[in-house]
Amino acid sequence: MPVSATPAVRALAAALLLVLLSTIDASAKRKDDRLVLENGDQLTGEIKKLEQGTLSFKADYMLSAMDVDWRRVQSLQSQDEFRVVLSTGQHLTGTIERRPDGSFSVRPASGGTPLIHTWSEVLSMLPVEASFWNQLAGNLDSGFSYTSGDTQTQFSASGTLAYTAERYTLGLNGSSTFSGQASGTNTTRNTIETLGQYTALRKWYGLGLVSLLSSEQQDLTLRTTAGGAIGRWLVRTEHTDLTVFGGMVYTHEQYAVPPDPSQPGSQVSDNIEALLGSAFSFVRFKSTNVVSRFTIYPSVTTPGRVRLAYAPTLNLEIAHNLYWSFTLYENYDSKPPVNANKNDFGVTNSIGWKF
Repeated sequence: MPVSATPAVRALAAALLLVLLSTIDASAKRKDDRLVLENGDQLTGEIKKLEQGTLSFKADYMLSAMDVDWRRVQSLQSQDEFRVVLSTGQHLTGTIERRPDGSFSVRPASGGTPLIHTWSEVLSMLPVEASFWNQLAGNLDSGFSYTSGDTQTQFSASGTLAYTAERYTLGLNGSSTFSGQASGTNTTRNTIETLGQYTALRKWYGLGLVSLLSSEQQDLTLRTTAGGAIGRWLVRTEHTDLTVFGGMVYTHEQYAVPPDPSQPGSQVSDNIEALLGSAFSFVRFKSTNVVSRFTIYPSVTTPGRVRLAYAPTLNLEIAHNLYWSFTLYENYDSKPPVNANKNDFGVTNSIGWKF
């Protein structure tokens, strides 16, 4: 029996289309960046990016970019503009140079005196691309399993897309899971979320979010959440990132179960909730990446009701840009407005590609 696409799936498909468009190379970057390693090797080519302590560099004769330990770089120079993020929380834009004495300078595009820092303060570095599409980054994951004994099928798909500017980041992520048996019931779960983050001060940022959730496990046709928060970085290094945030959100919920006869329309619920949470990421040897976000939503309009969302992910690199992903997700509602399950828990295994 054909199943119609949900709004979350359609939105995820639209995001994948953007991914395909992002592969069109309209960049006008130069190819004369100079890299000198501590062993004396000298290379000329293009700086792709710096993140998590790894510099990505590609010479003209290379089929793909190579990864270099940032600590093993002796000097680096480029006439192109880069967006640089420092461990102090500063965001800088300009041409960059790392010198043998350990200093790192960023010369503003408008000219003037370069800003001098040490190379160890630099957490990330992205080129200012000529094309909007080349400024996008993200990943795609997909997993599938089938058991003939009970004719059980499981499928999962997810993806993220992010655009990074000097002071702000815009992100879109979505996921879809399906589980079914020939002689049993099928369950689906779809999510889509947009995030906007603006760095106001060195360690402080503003956060805006809109998310959609559909879960047959909780008889939830659609939950729409929209709001904002203020966050602060507690730890920010090349390998570890820990932040906390707090704010307020509005939620509109529609449940699939019939309304209570004594309370007509109880399948629809509107709430004001507080937002408290933390986000954590950790990278080890570049091949292992742990990302987790823990969020609590204490209800303001329904005293005693608390929602909880938790989604840790472990990524293990298989090959360049190809990885295996294990995700655990949990959505808990202490007081659903209808007679529905309080928990929506699951795990997914998938193969992913990042770009």
